[in-house]
Amino acid sequence: MVTASLHREKDANGKPVRYYETVHCHRKSDAQIKLSTLLVSKEKGIPMISSHVTVAEYIRSWLESYAKSKASHTYEAYTNIGENHLIPALGHFQLKQLKPEIISRYYANTCQKLSPEPSISIIEC
Repeated sequence: MVTASLHREKDANGKPVRYYETVHCHRKSDAQIKLSTLLVSKEKGIPMISSHVTVAEYIRSWLESYAKSKASHTYEAYTNIGENHLIPALGHFQLKQLKPEIISRYYANTCQKLSPEPSISIIEC
């Protein structure tokens, strides 16, 4: 068993935030491949997420780290969507457990609750 430690962005105090990934491998070369994959993901900007982070925690972290740098009305819109829609419905899931089926079910349920605006016409192609 090998544990890889990567440094992500810095926290509010300027201290590096570490991401730990435990890899169960029989060979050191397999662990090195996994570490390389993690490093490529980091370079591409793909978030590295702890296995225990919930959707709610991630959304709130994203709002503070990314969305807060946007225009105030954009930040308010993102916060409204996150706090009033996404977190109540999906916030209890661990982020790594969130699957396309769960998101599709949420989307379908949300669409059923919304009534179409009379001024919007739907055109089928």
